[in-house]
Amino acid sequence: LLGNPEATRRFKTAWERLPQSARPLLGYASGRLVQDVIDLLATRVLPWPDYIIGGVGTQIYDGQRKRPLNEFNQQFRDGWNLAKIELVVGNFPGVTRQPPRFLHPYKSSWYLHQATPETIAALEKQLAEAGLKVCVVYPSGRDLDVLPADTTKGGALEWLCRHAGLQLENVLVAGDTGNDASMFLLPGVQGIVVENAQPELIEAVVKVPTFNATRVMAEGVLEGLQHFGVIPVAPQPAVQ
Repeated sequence: LLGNPEATRRFKTAWERLPQSARPLLGYASGRLVQDVIDLLATRVLPWPDYIIGGVGTQIYDGQRKRPLNEFNQQFRDGWNLAKIELVVGNFPGVTRQPPRFLHPYKSSWYLHQATPETIAALEKQLAEAGLKVCVVYPSGRDLDVLPADTTKGGALEWLCRHAGLQLENVLVAGDTGNDASMFLLPGVQGIVVENAQPELIEAVVKVPTFNATRVMAEGVLEGLQHFGVIPVAPQPAVQ
């Protein structure tokens, strides 16, 4: 939704024009921590959501009640030891710690530039040998996240739907990065792949029925929302 401010503004306009009585629930699923998303929303660049999934699926925030859903994190306690994780990863060649604003008790984040699959596999082996049940996420050739085992945006979304009493068949997701793929792969979920999506996402969902937008960023999301009938028509850019 970000990257093209004018298109982001049109997404906000289109969403807020929907009658409140018929407006779907809105959620943001981000690699950013929840507080970072809230700080962004304070600028009013996007509509306030009903839910926020943050930290690559390690946090859920109830936007209606303005509180974190801490009960979601109870499932992560088995096999998660942040101090031991920091020791293993901190001693791994080539890694540097990300700034504190990217960290929280269930997300250990680092920088590791242009690591090969073999390098990531070696790190995963060291973590497993330390008795840790974790997953390593490395989608961009730079950002390295160590998360509780089986943690994904899709897993968080599935938990949230159970919590809120929602059927996956009534969920529409949009994304552009590899760590969005887990949401698209949930059974019954429909998806919008924007035109600027990373190859990792396109490859992951190639066998899943999705709407492949011809436009980028928020433009592609608007195109998909119109395709699925969520909005009647996508607002067009202002004529210069």
